[in-house]
Amino acid sequence: MVYQSLYSKMNYKHALRPRMISGLWSIQGTAPCIGRVRKRFPTKEIAEYESLKLITQVSNQLSNGEVRQTLLTKEQEKDASLAFNLLNDECFKGFSSLLDVVNFAKSKVSAEYMNITLQLAGEAHLNPRPSV
Repeated sequence: MVYQSLYSKMNYKHALRPRMISGLWSIQGTAPCIGRVRKRFPTKEIAEYESLKLITQVSNQLSNGEVRQTLLTKEQEKDASLAFNLLNDECFKGFSSLLDVVNFAKSKVSAEYMNITLQLAGEAHLNPRPSV
């Protein structure tokens, strides 16, 4: 029993590989952490992509990793992480999320400042126009 359990943990990659069954690409098998899988796909490419996602999910769970899916690029994730860390700054008190900060900034930006360089924006901030 222990041998079979160990074998199934090591053999899940084979079980989650796509196969042609009755004219459709299919993933059918059992894997640790996710159990029984039975999915059908119209093309081999889609089946291989889904297979890779399932194999990665199981691998991460077996290694006690956190399973996450995101549409963000690595650079966007890094930017979001750095921006999120800035929320602890004193000047962002009262904002509970990045969306709150972006919405606040959006409400304060006029069309006049949409096409301005960082240097000009800094100068405008340091030397405000006199109010009429």
